[in-house]
Amino acid sequence: MKIEVSTDLAKKLYNTIQTPDSLKEILEENFGKTNLKNKSWQDIKSFEDALEILGRSKEEVYKGTYDPLIQNQLEIETIIEAINEKWVPNFADVNQPKWYIWFSFSGSGFSSSGANCGYDGAHSCIGSRFLFQNKEKTIYFAKNFEKKYSDYLLSK
Repeated sequence: MKIEVSTDLAKKLYNTIQTPDSLKEILEENFGKTNLKNKSWQDIKSFEDALEILGRSKEEVYKGTYDPLIQNQLEIETIIEAINEKWVPNFADVNQPKWYIWFSFSGSGFSSSGANCGYDGAHSCIGSRFLFQNKEKTIYFAKNFEKKYSDYLLSK
């Protein structure tokens, strides 16, 4: 008997705790172990990684725009969504921490100056789409996507 399984279903089965080891071995033989493992937010090093984790295409994200500045903003939003694991800030909840990056710009360049937390909603100096779930994710984005964020802020 032959059973056909899509890659998406194979990934779901493989990453479920209840799946027996014997089935995981069969899935590995047919799909490859690296194709089955779920990536975590720490694996996101590019826009393409974020697309893969979220299961989206560039066309879905760009929504028909050809403006490189808008595309860069949409890429940043997508990367942040993937790093946040689809967490969305709840502005009605003043007790929910919302983290944002603080960058500095000087004659010598652009750099992350730290991660800040606010409980009372978004500040006017940042966009609500650029908030993070926790300090660790904020610092991760700042370290790995400083150039992309700099280009966005400086309209490059």
